[in-house]
Amino acid sequence: MIQVIHRALDIFELLLNNDNKGMPLREIADELRLNHSTCSNILKTLADRKYLEKSSVNRYYKIGPMLISAMSDNSQSYRLIKASEEPMKELSKATNENCTIGILKDGIRFSLHQVLVEHDLNVISKREKPVYDTSTGRVILAYLSREDQMNFIQAYGLPDDRVWPEVKDEQSLLSELDVIKKNKIAIQISVSHVMGLAVPIIVDEIGLIASLGVYLPEVRLFGAKKKLIIKELFAAQSRIHQNLNEG
Repeated sequence: MIQVIHRALDIFELLLNNDNKGMPLREIADELRLNHSTCSNILKTLADRKYLEKSSVNRYYKIGPMLISAMSDNSQSYRLIKASEEPMKELSKATNENCTIGILKDGIRFSLHQVLVEHDLNVISKREKPVYDTSTGRVILAYLSREDQMNFIQAYGLPDDRVWPEVKDEQSLLSELDVIKKNKIAIQISVSHVMGLAVPIIVDEIGLIASLGVYLPEVRLFGAKKKLIIKELFAAQSRIHQNLNEG
């Protein structure tokens, strides 16, 4: 048996059993009873190959885009991640805010890939969140066919009025989704005062496959920041669209 493979698998299992909240090197090594230097080398290799990712904010290791793509049972996810990596880095650098790319999976908004920046006040978003609770989820729902939207509502119900105050009933939800699709952007303020802005990611021969979003504390959205984020979101969307349709 090759010991290093077992150790890598142990690391994957540990992070997944921790709901992929992320863990620092010290905790991973101690939990698995590994030499810290040995563990560091394994983690660095896995991160270099993108099977893990290391947060620039808290230095925690989490499951990375390559493994997430494999877990999604969808080769399209790998293509999407590769097409989005550089545009997302540029988006995060231009706005100095976190960004994420999400898909719809089993009725949940699932974040395939995130780019985080360091702030004294920051937002760490879960990989899986209810569709109604995120701007990325709302964009995805807005671009479904009316039949699929009705099926989603039947399966998952309407949003809590604290999550989406403008929605009072089925018709008002559908109207809100129509506005998002018309404007090609969703802007949301969560109950915890997190601002999310998201746009659709579309492949010419398929249609919508994901949503790209920026999220930040509401208190940091002042002055021309909102206009900057919207401008950079659409610029990143265009670059991802070009990468996908050339791939």
